[in-house]
Amino acid sequence: MKTLETDQELLKEFQQYQKEQLKKPEPTYHPIGSVSHSQRIQNKQEFAKWMDSLEPTFFITFVFNRKFANRNVEQLVTYGKERLHKFHKYIHRKLLGRYWYKPEIVDPQEHILMVLLPQDITTNLHYHGIVVVKNSTMFPNKVRMFQEHSNRIWNTNKELSTGNRDVIVPNGSVDIQEPISAQKVSRYSTRKQDQYENYEHYYISGSK
Repeated sequence: MKTLETDQELLKEFQQYQKEQLKKPEPTYHPIGSVSHSQRIQNKQEFAKWMDSLEPTFFITFVFNRKFANRNVEQLVTYGKERLHKFHKYIHRKLLGRYWYKPEIVDPQEHILMVLLPQDITTNLHYHGIVVVKNSTMFPNKVRMFQEHSNRIWNTNKELSTGNRDVIVPNGSVDIQEPISAQKVSRYSTRKQDQYENYEHYYISGSK
């Protein structure tokens, strides 16, 4: 089983690769950005390889099921990441307990890894990607619980004692499938990452 430290090292290597690619001169640039289409294609391919290497447990899709009047890509992606980050916290608390984020209580290797990429940002925002979740001696039912509770948590919409509401995506849904092929799942999830509006708009567990 790959450790969280190994995953973080892979991510750092991939981010360093991105920086190096951006420094390379290209003869033709995309008319609406400084990153060429060929660079974005290469970035997409490398990202898919990295996702393959993580040995995903599930192929996952987070659906919002809503229309946005706002068509600003950056604002929509920020909204999506905020909801995913909240889900990340809530699912960890459900599976690993109240103090899941304290390494002296819960080993970080118990954490769930999600790598998600947005699709149809301005027309039908949703995220495809992978999940790495493994049972362990301390938490033998993590996989089953992740499947059972993901939709309920994504649909969070409850009133707090303060009178405010705790909301994630009340009308959304989460589709979880076992991957027939990690390579196919990674290629499918990253298929739009060479498009300018999708470039670098990914969510990795715990990021904001």
